[in-house]
Amino acid sequence: MKYTLTVIVLICFFQTNAQEFKSGKIDQDWFEKTLTEEQLEAPAVFLEKYRDTNFEYRDNLDGWTLFTTIHNVIKINNTEGLEYGTHKVVLQHQGRQEEKIDRIEAYSYSKSSAGVERTKMSRSEVIDNKLNKWLDEKVIVIPNVKVGDIIEYSYRVESTYWHIKDLNVQEDIPVLHAYAKIAIPQFFDYNVYVKGDIQIVPKLSVGGRTENFSTEDKNPFGGRTQRTDFANIRFKENISEFEFSNVSPIIEEEFTNNIENFRSAVLWELGAVEMSKGNKVNRAKTWDQVADYYYEQLELSDNLESTNFLDESAQALKSKHSNQVELIEAVYRFIQNKMTWDEKEYNYDTPDLRKAFKDGSGSSYEINVLLVALLKKVGLNSSPVMASTKSNGVPLYPTVNGFNYVLAAVVKDNEWLVMDATEKNAIPGLLPERIMNWEGRLVKQNGTSKGIPLFAKKFSSQKTMVIASVNTEGIATGKLRASYSNNLALSFVNIYKPAAASTREKILAKEFESDLITNPQFKFGTLPKSSTVSFAFEDDTSEIIGDKLYILPQLFLSATENPFTLEKRSYTIDFSYPKQIENVVTLNLPVGYAIASLPEAIEINLPGNMGVYRFKCSSATGTSVQVVRSLSINTTLIDAEMYNEIKKFFAQIVNKEKETIVLIKG
Repeated sequence: MKYTLTVIVLICFFQTNAQEFKSGKIDQDWFEKTLTEEQLEAPAVFLEKYRDTNFEYRDNLDGWTLFTTIHNVIKINNTEGLEYGTHKVVLQHQGRQEEKIDRIEAYSYSKSSAGVERTKMSRSEVIDNKLNKWLDEKVIVIPNVKVGDIIEYSYRVESTYWHIKDLNVQEDIPVLHAYAKIAIPQFFDYNVYVKGDIQIVPKLSVGGRTENFSTEDKNPFGGRTQRTDFANIRFKENISEFEFSNVSPIIEEEFTNNIENFRSAVLWELGAVEMSKGNKVNRAKTWDQVADYYYEQLELSDNLESTNFLDESAQALKSKHSNQVELIEAVYRFIQNKMTWDEKEYNYDTPDLRKAFKDGSGSSYEINVLLVALLKKVGLNSSPVMASTKSNGVPLYPTVNGFNYVLAAVVKDNEWLVMDATEKNAIPGLLPERIMNWEGRLVKQNGTSKGIPLFAKKFSSQKTMVIASVNTEGIATGKLRASYSNNLALSFVNIYKPAAASTREKILAKEFESDLITNPQFKFGTLPKSSTVSFAFEDDTSEIIGDKLYILPQLFLSATENPFTLEKRSYTIDFSYPKQIENVVTLNLPVGYAIASLPEAIEINLPGNMGVYRFKCSSATGTSVQVVRSLSINTTLIDAEMYNEIKKFFAQIVNKEKETIVLIKG
């Protein structure tokens, strides 16, 4: 699929329709807007995206409040686009901090012979969902949405969190026109970052505003009494305006870490707030300030020190193990077995290590900080590592908001060994794939931090052995045994071990792309031991044409499609971890047939030793054929500039594995 990213950035003047338009006023002209071929072929298209973000001051109890108004108009092109008829807004709240939504309006518009028919959403069509203790969800369900309709929704979010939401320039569907205005009072210092391929150049200006500042006394319980003072203060606002036209959508590609890492967007990170004149409270502008923030503001230091309940366990472990390697393993296994991950990535707001340890359950923060604390108590050099899961994206700049996970690290043989005790089937140094995401920040107690790679250092392998016999009809029957090591083994155990027998067979059939699998047998080894699966199979991929029989050398294991099909690649290629896939196939040939030809041996190398493919097909006796095939991917991340090389590499593999063993009746 061909696509281009095109954007018009207007910085000298803004169109007249850059100002907010009124809800409920869509007419015939909106249906007649000129759309490109790309916009017409998409499931839906944003005809208009509008956003306004600004601050207002309430009083000394509520302080500054952030308001964001959203107003979008979308045309539905086909049935896939109907999903845009439902829009979800997630709202946070904790104590006095909260987000609220108001001014919700939504309409659907249909074009008919009588003109444009409008249907307004009623309040009953707004659904309230409670996601968890701190998150609520408003679901706006737009009524009577059909293919060809235009939908419109608008709302305002009020927030005391001061977190300016990202401005996504690219969406999953095309954008015909978009305008956004972000106004920030001079008291707030935000670090602004831009990501993605689109060149984003805002119109910057400084405006002036007057705000009524008021103070209120508190009663003994922290509540309000009466307003006691007023002040009329004039201040500056830093204003950024963005306007875009004809923005192509972001396209999901194979072997992409997280597509959100590459979406063109503008991000705001709060760096400092001037609470009163000359009193500026810093958050973070450098990685060391981030480390200090985690230790001080999030009480990481206090949590590590308030762990006397681990003393008894530490003494018991030290009495049994004196060797450093054994002690690391023992402490890791102790926390791993004691604790069960509640599948929450972290809980910085109310971590309770004592309670988590007593209950045997906790977040990644609680489990891995317990691991750090216990490692320290047995005399090892250990520190927490702030990290971000793949689903959360990559924090490319100093940020206190970009991390959503905690790992543990310990010094072993003068190197930092990173561990995750939330993962029941892992071992020290082996991280689950969800957290193998570029780089984490090792946070030291002296207020400094250190970037630490989260990529796998050890190769993972899948070794497959096949012995099969081919009959005169070209049907192959045989047995397969596959063994998995390291991350491939971890993935294998996590997928298959908890599944029911019937589910296992379905997953296995999908993995091996064969419905002719019977009697699967699983053996789940404890890492670093490998795990295995074996099963019987039939294969009908061979063809008989005249007096010749054509057999795919690897039967259903053959690669028949190139995973890289796009003409151009924009994103880094992510193979997750180094791996080697090896197949050894022995085929017993049918009686009455002789070998006419075998595919030639081949070796294909990627530049810079990034990967290598080897294939060899041979016959020593004439009655059987042995096929040895291996694919090694030595590099986890490969730059998009190498895309043509990668695409060509896999195309050659597919072409080779489509070549057949040719038998002829003798």
